[in-house]
Amino acid sequence: MQIKQINLEDWKSFQQATLYIDPITVLIGTNASGKSNVLEALELVQRVVAGTRVEDAVKGNPSLESIRGGTEQLSRWGQAACSIEVGLQDDTPLIEYRYRMTISTSPKCGLI
Repeated sequence: MQIKQINLEDWKSFQQATLYIDPITVLIGTNASGKSNVLEALELVQRVVAGTRVEDAVKGNPSLESIRGGTEQLSRWGQAACSIEVGLQDDTPLIEYRYRMTISTSPKCGLI
């Protein structure tokens, strides 16, 4: 299974962005252009899919480092929620899966 694209809505510095991912993908950009934010979105998805509670996946716990900025900087400029959607393709090119999560950041961190 391969990640084919990632859609971000109100995630950190992105209002709305779609990134298409090939087998070899390089993120290039100036400082503060959002490269780390893309990687953190993928890291958060990986944590939640692996069974970590959303609040722990964002804020961290004794065995897990927090996502940079924690809940306060998760959503773009104080929005109450953000969304991450990942498009996956199986070995069969005709089948595509989508995994979407919308995370509330105010008043409490969690899946909507």
